[in-house]
Amino acid sequence: MVMIVNSLNDYFTSIASSLLADRPSPDYDVIFNQFEPQHLVNEDVFTFRKLNEADVFKALRTLDTSKATGADNIPAKVLKIAAPGISQVLTNLFNESFQRGHFPSPWKVARVTPLFKGGAKTERDNQRPISVLPCISKVQVFCKL
Repeated sequence: MVMIVNSLNDYFTSIASSLLADRPSPDYDVIFNQFEPQHLVNEDVFTFRKLNEADVFKALRTLDTSKATGADNIPAKVLKIAAPGISQVLTNLFNESFQRGHFPSPWKVARVTPLFKGGAKTERDNQRPISVLPCISKVQVFCKL
């Protein structure tokens, strides 16, 4: 079983590189030299609007409880039920994350499951990866939409 998992993992993590191998790398020097310096300097500063507790509460209450649980093993149902008690803390956490420009690494870890597409089950090409992220990362992203 471990050999199968490792084989699929190696395949899924290398497929993008193999698909892009035939494409030429962009010449960033040429691309960036097309812009004059005044176009690169902008007096306007981009900032995220601060979330409020109602944003986070709404996002928590609209989680789909039928979806799979991510790598953190916290089901959407638990977050949905706990929404009244955790929305303020999550609001503070999300706002701090946006302010610092840092998305917590554990929220980026996906649980990857191969899904059979058809053909011979022993061929790696006939499997496609389904990635399930932790629900909390989905809540943070949903709040910003």
